[in-house]
Order: sequence, then structure tokens, then C-alpha cells
Amino acid sequence: MKNPDHLNTELTLTSSEMKWLGQEIISLVIDHFDKLHGKEVLNIAAVDELRDVLLTDMPSEGRELSDVVSQIQTILLGNLSHGDHPKFFAFVPGPSNFVGAMADALVAGFNVCASNWLEASSFAEIERITIEWLARMMGYSNSAGGHFVSGGSMANLTAIAVAREIKLGNPDPEAIVYYSDQTHISVERGLKVLGFSREQMRRISTDDSFRIDSNDLIEKITADRKENLRPFCLIANVGTTNTGAVDPIAELFEICSVNDMWLHLDAAYGGAAVLTQNGKSLLGDLSLADSITIDPHKWLFQPIECGCLLVKDRSWLRAAFDTSPEYLSDVDEGIGEINYYQEGIQLTRQSRALKLWMSLQVFGVDAFSSAVEQGIENAKHVEKKLSELECWEIISPATLGIVVFRYNLPSISVEDLDSLNQKIADKLTKSGIAFIGTTLLNGLRVLRMCTINPRTSIKDLDETIVALDNFAKEQHVLS
Repeated sequence: MKNPDHLNTELTLTSSEMKWLGQEIISLVIDHFDKLHGKEVLNIAAVDELRDVLLTDMPSEGRELSDVVSQIQTILLGNLSHGDHPKFFAFVPGPSNFVGAMADALVAGFNVCASNWLEASSFAEIERITIEWLARMMGYSNSAGGHFVSGGSMANLTAIAVAREIKLGNPDPEAIVYYSDQTHISVERGLKVLGFSREQMRRISTDDSFRIDSNDLIEKITADRKENLRPFCLIANVGTTNTGAVDPIAELFEICSVNDMWLHLDAAYGGAAVLTQNGKSLLGDLSLADSITIDPHKWLFQPIECGCLLVKDRSWLRAAFDTSPEYLSDVDEGIGEINYYQEGIQLTRQSRALKLWMSLQVFGVDAFSSAVEQGIENAKHVEKKLSELECWEIISPATLGIVVFRYNLPSISVEDLDSLNQKIADKLTKSGIAFIGTTLLNGLRVLRMCTINPRTSIKDLDETIVALDNFAKEQHVLS
């Protein structure tokens, strides 16, 4: 065993070492933001290459700081794709912002445990205030509450857990949950984690606009009641991942009211559109819902991880999760205080609210509203440009910053068209010009662009469209 005198057993750095390391890391982050536009969108290393460079035994002794930082810069950051790149149009990009990143650095640096008032009273109050802002943004009254989590997956799981507690009290094998065929994968995953069987899940068909079919929903609820089953929860979409579709919230609320069902809105993506006038009119009255998921690390431009669950009545959270073990008796709340560990799944939890609060303080909500509006307009611009080109077909028009399309040649089969569109997407990805995603809609392989990055320019969009058209024609000739 090594002599402890030769080991840094306190795991500390000197002031000068900390300053050097901090300056090096902050310089890397600043350089990333400054030069991101000129970088390639995707950087993907081969598995063997990374293993050869990174795989070692756990080091018994420490290395030089400069060597570690150098390896991070060249290997880790050099093989990193950029979801915050202005030409990253796949999935739902996470544009992030520098202020939010610095807020995360503060939280990590001060090792903030945002689970109870005793350890982080100011951060608990910031979380409460930020939740109040989001709740009002969604149209909720002062009785609403919420909880910051890692993202939409945990927010949806938490919402279902709360719905089960409030509506059922206990797990019920006859309880049925309904959601559309466009619902995010996190819903089914969350149901499985919570112990719901496949027989308790109902996928509802969607209409030509990929919105939940209310008639199919009513038919399935009616059929389940005839079987003495217990319809108790509906998950509706406010901005689907595939197309940005928004389910008919008012209509679904009436169905839920008649059937005494919980209405949860998965607005992880589209909820931020309420900051714009066009978004408000499209989304409708979100406050009709019992609970809402929103992901600030999507369209509110925060660093990953930052999700939030909002509920119409804040007491529901505590009803679902409150436990008070003897070893936490010292953190019992005083009047007006709040312990977030009693309102969610995590005990030890970081402060995810600070970055959103700090970003709003620095930029102001009007800047966020304008940025969201620009994302919506960007998708409309893409739709217009593609409509002016030959052989491009709009599958789903621009909705909440998402437009879906494909290259269509009437002379070839559906299977060949699917292959052709996949090749177009692959060619664009390999070119490094931009990154768009593919998906399946009505059985067709289609191309999809999500244009929400506030730093995406019209030039970025036009260059991507020109590249797509050129690759389409090239692949057509090769085919």
C-alpha cells in the first residue's frame, strides 16, 4: 500500500491549481459557444478507437492536471456531437445557453442539495418561484405546484404516479391508461416502471393531422367500462415529437370530466409555445389539465437536465410522495418552508431551477418569447422553400417548429422511396453540412426537421435545403 503522505488524501487542489483548472474549463466552454457554428454537427468515433485510447486500469495515483484536461479536449470533446449546433435539426435539439451552463457550474461547485429547506433554503425558494412562473405561464391558478426533475421521462412517470395516488389510492389491476399512437416512448416506459401491465394500456389512433382521435378514445373507454374495467387516466400531447401535433385539449377534457379521469398533458416539447400569440391559440387552455409536463431543456433553451412537472393542486404531490423517516426529523418544515424531497421521487437532488431562473433574469421572458416564435417561423420557412422545389412533398405542415417531408417520385415503389429518403438523410449526415432525422408516418419513411435553435439563421436553413435537394437528385440518378 502506498504511503499516505504521498497521496492527496484530502482530494483538494491548491488555489492556483483550482484557478488554472477553472480557467481552462471555462475557456473551453466559451470557445465552444463562440465557434460552434463553424464546427461539424456530428462527431462519432468508432468503438474500437475510443477503447484503445481510453481504456486503462483505474489509476492508483493521480495524473498531471494538464494531461487530464488535454485528454478531455482532444478525445472527449473531439468526439462529441453537438445538439446545440444551429444545423442540428434532428430529434428535439437542446440549444442550451451560456448563462444556464454557468448556473449549473455554480450548483455543482457549491454542491447544492436542493431537497430540503435546512440545507438550501434560498435554492428551495428559487425553485418555488420558478415553478410559480411556469404554472402561471400555463394558465394555472395560485393553488398549483410543481417539481423539477431530470426531463420529460421522469416528469411523465411522476405525473402518472400522482394520478394513480389521487384517483385510485392504490395500484389497481383494472385501472386503464389511454394515450395516442404518437405519444412519447417515456409514457409506456413510465407505466411499466410503475407496475402497469400491457393489458392496462390503450393506444388510441390519430387523425390525418396526427391528433388523438376522440371517437376512438370514447369507443375504447366505453368498451372497457362494459368489461367492468376502470378508465382513470388520459395522456394527451402538446407538441408530439414526430410532427409537433397538439391534441384537442378542450374536447379531451370534456371526455375526462364525464368519465372521472385524470388528464395529463405531455407538453415537454410544445408547452413553451404558450409564450407566443400563435402558440396560445394553437395550444388552447392548458390549465384544464390536472398535470402538465414541460421540459425547459428543450424550447426554453436550458442545459440538460431540466424537466418540470406541474400539477393543478400542489397538495397532490405531497399526497403521493410524502414520507418522514426518523433520520430526517431535523429538517422538518417551519411555517412557509418547503422540502422538495417530500414532493417527488428523489431524496438527494440538485437544483435544476437555478439555471432557468438565472436565464430569465439575464435575458427576460420577452427574449424567450421571441426566440420561440422564431423557431416556429423557421419551420414555416423550410416548408415554403421545399414546396417551391420539384419532387418534394410535405407530409406534415410546419407545426410548433417541426416540419415533415419526403422526396417523392411517382415512378418508383413505396419501398424504393423509403430507401431513397433514408439515403438522402444519410448522405446529408455524412457530409457534415447538417443533421436531420427520419421517422415513420403512416408507414412511410419521411424526413423531419425541428428548427427551434434560436441561433439558427435563414442561411443555415437554406443551405440545408439546397444540400437536401442536391443529394436527392444525386441519389435518384444513382438509383
